[in-house]
Amino acid sequence: MRFDFAISFAGKDRGVARQLSDALRKSGFEVFFDELFEHELLGQDGADYLTRVYFSDARCCVALISSNYDQRKWAVLERRSAQAREFDSGPGFLVPVLIEDYRPSWLLPTSIYFDLLTRSLSELVELLTRKISASRIEGFEKMTELPIAFVADAMQSMSVRVSSFQGLGFDQFIVWDRDRPGSLHYLTQDRKVWLLRPIQTAGAKHHVLCSGATLVSFGENTRTIDVYTLEEPDCVRYAVPRQGRWASVYDCKLYGTQVLLAFCGGDCWLFDLEHRTFTKACSGSDDPTWTYADFAGDHKIVVGFDAAGAPLRIIDSSTLKEVNNLPSPISVNALSCLPASKGILIAGVTSLYAYVLNCDSGRIEYRFELNSRGVEKLVCARESSTVALVSGGRDSAALEVFNAESGLRLGRIKTGDLGESWDEWHDVAISPSGNTIVGVRANKLIIFERR
Repeated sequence: MRFDFAISFAGKDRGVARQLSDALRKSGFEVFFDELFEHELLGQDGADYLTRVYFSDARCCVALISSNYDQRKWAVLERRSAQAREFDSGPGFLVPVLIEDYRPSWLLPTSIYFDLLTRSLSELVELLTRKISASRIEGFEKMTELPIAFVADAMQSMSVRVSSFQGLGFDQFIVWDRDRPGSLHYLTQDRKVWLLRPIQTAGAKHHVLCSGATLVSFGENTRTIDVYTLEEPDCVRYAVPRQGRWASVYDCKLYGTQVLLAFCGGDCWLFDLEHRTFTKACSGSDDPTWTYADFAGDHKIVVGFDAAGAPLRIIDSSTLKEVNNLPSPISVNALSCLPASKGILIAGVTSLYAYVLNCDSGRIEYRFELNSRGVEKLVCARESSTVALVSGGRDSAALEVFNAESGLRLGRIKTGDLGESWDEWHDVAISPSGNTIVGVRANKLIIFERR
């Protein structure tokens, strides 16, 4: 079971702990209070169970500190497990609350604590609620904050990217730094624990896509793409047979064995990973038009442009003929499709809204209000209606999650919500099922899984 809060306390302070537990439960939170441990788990190994709760199962540990706190062996075990969690994922998990005029030696002079002698229980509940709500997405749990091992300083993390990994039957991702060629890593699970594992290949450039054991990588400005087999470090390079003036790739998507490249100027190309062949999907021009594209359902490709009044072009991916064009309410700066609901999600570079359009009629189904102008990245689950995006820019970025069928916002986590000095969102990816969302926040991966 997962808990929003785990309360650690000495036996004689049970009354204060119960008041706090009751207040948090009335606010709709799941709380671990050791009456559950004593009554429902008789016969189990208490040390193993408490270690698991305070190291991995709780989202926040509240330690009610009195002169008797370190005299209780269970409390010491809980506190040490919480400190081990902070050593693994960073500070902020353990919240010290002083309930007596006593400060233990392990509480550093620089640690920020809550003093229940001078402030009220309702203030504590409000602060805890804000702390948890700042990292809550409805229907998901914040499972872990995983430090990115190859980025030592959060200030140097702006080029870290993440993308979903297809073809293995479970949620998996690739993480890399666009400025470090040897930084490719799997983000995968081992016994339900998320881990970063290096990939032995040099293929980490601006864009990285992966399908099964095949990886595709290329720079932002390119006329070639590199294809790797992950078991072998060597790559094969393929030249895109295009004559356009511009070499910038503004968007790329992967579906099955098909890679879709959207070049500046409006032309899009398909690369078949199985046959290693290129096919032109959409013709463009030499105008410097930013182009974005994605695979929709029913063998369709949707192409959008960052140009005033430019329509969305609908291409039949089997005949590669344009079958429709739809008016766009904005100049497109980000585009992703929702095949499960026949929706197209678009956003603009200065827009205050993201729009869900019907792929057949072009009708605006929903308009999502953003935290601040513009979208850095948006992604849609291919098998569900969940969408995630990073809105805003420096010092105002937010991870936002919506349901494209109901039009409801499921969560918004803004830069600064957790009080960290440098916690800007840089990127986000979502699994095809929509069950896992991974965000890059400073030099950590923030992983959410559907309950």
